[in-house]
Amino acid sequence: MHIGAIVEQLETEWDTNGFFDRVRNGDYDAVRRQAVLATLRMISIGDEETVPKRLVSLLWYLPSFLVWQTKRISERVVIVSPTSVL
Repeated sequence: MHIGAIVEQLETEWDTNGFFDRVRNGDYDAVRRQAVLATLRMISIGDEETVPKRLVSLLWYLPSFLVWQTKRISERVVIVSPTSVL
């Protein structure tokens, strides 16, 4: 996949109803996560190439965002025993 297409896909994932927007709203989708990971794995930039600014901007916040969401979601998780009544 060309870098331009990767940038477009990542923009879609950050947009409303994209993977990251849905995670932000507490709606984690494991299947969509696999698609995002596949997109990220396609990034290939040589040592002598310049990284596009837009790609940097889409990736820069990602680690902090995911750590924050992991903490936030783990605080909201309620453990339900198999014998409890719903």
